Amino acid sequence: MRIIVDTREQAPFQFAKFDDVTTERGTVTTGDYSLAGLTHLVGIERKSLDDLIGSITHDRDRFMREVQRGRGLRLFAVVCEGSWLDLQAGRYRSRMNPQSAMQTVISLCAAGTQVIMAGSRERAEIVVHGLLRHFLRHRKQEAEAIAKALG
Repeated sequence: MRIIVDTREQAPFQFAKFDDVTTERGTVTTGDYSLAGLTHLVGIERKSLDDLIGSITHDRDRFMREVQRGRGLRLFAVVCEGSWLDLQAGRYRSRMNPQSAMQTVISLCAAGTQVIMAGSRERAEIVVHGLLRHFLRHRKQEAEAIAKALG
């Protein structure tokens, strides 16, 4: 699996513990991670908890444009390194009310954007790897079914 890591990603995952991954830096139009040759279908946005809060407050317009682009992909998710408990407790650098922050994230989910609160950086890397791996697996199954139907 060849994962494309956006050149603007400042703290990229290395995916060193996964045997099935090679990474390369490149342009990912939507998100921070995608798959080689499939950037038009899949994008994963990685956020620390502070980044997520910044994205829903002072960078909201830019973030919402990215979310809107993401809704046009087959798979788009925001994977946050923080947890729901961290969000609820306000363990981030912002004066945003934790209840407001939670409601904003819930609103994103209700509008169709997957927001996965992984709880740690290590778990977020596992989630990103898993999402991309399963996306490929499902696409392969689709292609095999189409080929079988075509005879």
